[in-house]
Amino acid sequence: MSEVSKNAIVLLNTKCPFGVNVVGKRPLCSMTANVFGKIVSTEFSYAAVELKKTIANGDGHCHIVIHLEPNNDDMGGLNEYFG
Repeated sequence: MSEVSKNAIVLLNTKCPFGVNVVGKRPLCSMTANVFGKIVSTEFSYAAVELKKTIANGDGHCHIVIHLEPNNDDMGGLNEYFG
């Protein structure tokens, strides 16, 4: 399931493209987040990727939010990209 609004793209996934042995290998999530951030910021001039839950972190599913506009609230933990 996923959702697209004017402020964000929400991605939900229960199966990792890197396979079942991804648990504990969080750098793979950072690499994937970087790809999402670069692609989206190229199209929309800005993206901030938030990894709310990840299979690699042992959450059992991925819940990723790609913010399409800067937020003046605390952006800690988000990687920002500019197109």
